[in-house]
Amino acid sequence: ITGNQTLTCDVTSVTLDASASTADGNFTYLWSDGSTDPTITVTQPNTYFVIITGENGCSAETSVTVEAFQESPAAPELSGTPVQPTCTEPTGSFEIIATEGLTYSINGGEFTTATGFSNLAPDTYSVVAKNEYGCTSQPLNVSIEAQPDAPAAPIIHVTVHPSCGETTGSFGICCDNGLEYSIDGENFQRDPIFMDLAPGYYEVVARNAEGCLSVPTPVTINEAPETPAAPEVASVVQPTCEVPTGSFTVTTETGLEYSIDGTTWQTEGTFEDLPAEAVYEVVARNPDGCISEATQVTIDAQPETPAAPAVASVVQPTCEVPTGSFTVTTETGLEYSIDGTTWQTDGSFEDLTADTVYEVVARNADGCISEATQVTIDAQPNTPAAPAIASVEQPSCEVPSGFFTVTTETGLEYSIDGTNWQTDGSFEDLTADAIYEVVARNSEGCISEATQVSIEAQPETPAAPAVASTVQPSCEDPSGSFTVTTETGLEYSINGTDFYTSGEFNDLAPDSYEVIARNTDGCISAATTVTINPQPETPAAPVVEDIMQPSCVEPSGMVVLTYIEGITYSLTDEAGNTTADTDEDGIFGGLAPGTYSITAENAEGCLSEGTQVSIDEQPEAPIAPEVSFTQPSCETPTGSITITAEEGMLYRINDGEISAETSFTQLSPGTYTVIAVNAEGCESQPVTVTLNQPEAAVIETADPMSLCIEDAAYNLQNMLLGEYDQSGTWEDPANTGALENGSIDPSLLALGTYTFNYVIEGTCPSTTSVEISINDDCVVLACELEDVKESISKVVTPNGDGINEFFTVGLDLDCGFIYHVQIFNRWGNKVYESNNYQNNWDGTARSSFTGDQLPAGTYYYIVQIEGLEPIQGYIYLGTK
Repeated sequence: ITGNQTLTCDVTSVTLDASASTADGNFTYLWSDGSTDPTITVTQPNTYFVIITGENGCSAETSVTVEAFQESPAAPELSGTPVQPTCTEPTGSFEIIATEGLTYSINGGEFTTATGFSNLAPDTYSVVAKNEYGCTSQPLNVSIEAQPDAPAAPIIHVTVHPSCGETTGSFGICCDNGLEYSIDGENFQRDPIFMDLAPGYYEVVARNAEGCLSVPTPVTINEAPETPAAPEVASVVQPTCEVPTGSFTVTTETGLEYSIDGTTWQTEGTFEDLPAEAVYEVVARNPDGCISEATQVTIDAQPETPAAPAVASVVQPTCEVPTGSFTVTTETGLEYSIDGTTWQTDGSFEDLTADTVYEVVARNADGCISEATQVTIDAQPNTPAAPAIASVEQPSCEVPSGFFTVTTETGLEYSIDGTNWQTDGSFEDLTADAIYEVVARNSEGCISEATQVSIEAQPETPAAPAVASTVQPSCEDPSGSFTVTTETGLEYSINGTDFYTSGEFNDLAPDSYEVIARNTDGCISAATTVTINPQPETPAAPVVEDIMQPSCVEPSGMVVLTYIEGITYSLTDEAGNTTADTDEDGIFGGLAPGTYSITAENAEGCLSEGTQVSIDEQPEAPIAPEVSFTQPSCETPTGSITITAEEGMLYRINDGEISAETSFTQLSPGTYTVIAVNAEGCESQPVTVTLNQPEAAVIETADPMSLCIEDAAYNLQNMLLGEYDQSGTWEDPANTGALENGSIDPSLLALGTYTFNYVIEGTCPSTTSVEISINDDCVVLACELEDVKESISKVVTPNGDGINEFFTVGLDLDCGFIYHVQIFNRWGNKVYESNNYQNNWDGTARSSFTGDQLPAGTYYYIVQIEGLEPIQGYIYLGTK
């Protein structure tokens, strides 16, 4: 048959010609559509049969399948998002996903394989696809939007240029209009102010929300005005001995002015009358107001002029020596002179003429000369006559001393020891039993010859008592006492009224006492003062603020006292060992159990009463509890823990509550911690108990079993070896339907390998799998599969002519097979099915409820024979 081609959207009919296959002669034609012409024109896809019969009655059959491809392709799909016009690009573009074999047209234009469309003005574009059969798709509509507008050029509102103290500038843009700005085209900001800009030329652009840039606006930041260099010092004049101030001069420059205080400015470079010993910072300022770095100038301290010499001593001419001398206090580095010509480092000037005034000056290494100090050397004095005695009074019992009087002269003073001088001629309170030499001295210091005066011994007065010992009041005794050394014939008193021969004075209140001695002549000695001090104060017993007893984790105790400044606390244990509060905080820590006495001692050494404190014994931690436990089993899935109870103990398991409970049951497998807690709350060491998860025993199985499909039923229990739990049941995971009461029927299984599970329920569940393979080694087939394939019909024409009326399978074979037949139309829909096919299908949809005759065309069949591979193929169905 010639002329066959595929029906498409462009090719809507095909002319089939069977005449080319015949020789010369007359032939008749019978097409499957009933036509008897050598050619037929068809418009539907199908398998077309033709039977050609010759003049001799012999016929031959052939067929041709006309296929169709008239399906429209799917509408094109975008590959990504269309590229819309931008601020700089007025056109858009888009790309579609390419599909092999398709061509594309945009807005009705020529079909090409191009999938990218560019340089598109704003509009809506329609793209369709066409396949090789000329079928076109639904259109894909793509919109290219209008080009966005660019913002206006920024308007500069204010520009701030660099100044002397600021090297950068800034500028601001007018009006907040929702734009962002940039001066480099890369970094944009919403803030319309640009700061910290170096001098230079800038172009600022605006960018709107669509990313469009404005025309740039130029902005120039000027260079910062130049700062002058630090002034250069030309000369410095330091203070001298005579001039106390200094001055300096800087090299000036035209246009600059100078200052040393930042307030007063001058164009002249000289600064005078500067106080000495100071550092000046001179700066220069140009007309722009820029100030230079400061140049420091130091004005030294004025060379020190020595102080006027201090006269240490002057020796005037005496009655014996006609010249004088003086000494000044010297200082290292100075020299001295009394005539301005002769200088010496020694401060002594001797052999000086009497009745003369001298001026002494000092000179230092700088040549500075001090003010002069005047020293007068007096004229040599005259010597007076020896004094004349006017009267003498000798000592008495009450008056231990004597006195005498000389006849005085105006201008003279008198002395009996050459040291103490007086103008009065009376000398009183003179020690008895002594000879005195009285001399006269005039105003020039000249001393006369001595006149002797004898003062007799006094009637004996006892000596002032000597204190042998003094006992002051103590912390315990509020009174004091003292004892004087006694002498025979003397008696003693502390009040001048009551005299005692005993030298002991007891029970004396704190006070000052004067003790005297009296002899038999009634002469009373000088008093000896004895002071009895006030009794020192005893501190109060220490106050305990807190006691921290030993705990389960801390073996020692601690005592906290109410601490008083200046008090020293001591703690004494039962063995008499004393510990001082060296930290001076009233805290004693690390105390072993026992009784302690704590005392307070003040600065006078007085001890308080002891405060008793007891530190208890550390509570003992209980020993770890003794436990027994029962492991979970397959029969009982939980375990239990039992504690051997001890009196007074509580217990806890894991993080549970502390209680007297000693039996813990229904415990899931896991690790448990058991502790004991005594009445003091001390916990024992933990005891760890592990309750294991019960596990089922593993059932041993035989090797995989191979059974033939015709074998008798097989008991799967034969696959389980050894002892095992007989309560299990068998399961068929694949739901083959071949398992019943633990046995399988091989005849109910297709060839292949199957797994069956022996399942034990309960607390120790287990699953044991066995493997069974089904083969057909024992089956002898009556027919070969190829025989069956050759026997299957190729065409069915149920037109009543007795030829190809039914679809036949194994019609002339005696195979004994049961055929399962399924027939599908070209869209894959099942139109017929039979589990025991009897060669009786004539094109009727017997699987439907209507029993309608199916249309002519090509159909697909599947023939299944149990135990053999399926047979598949095409069949042509003609019309009745």
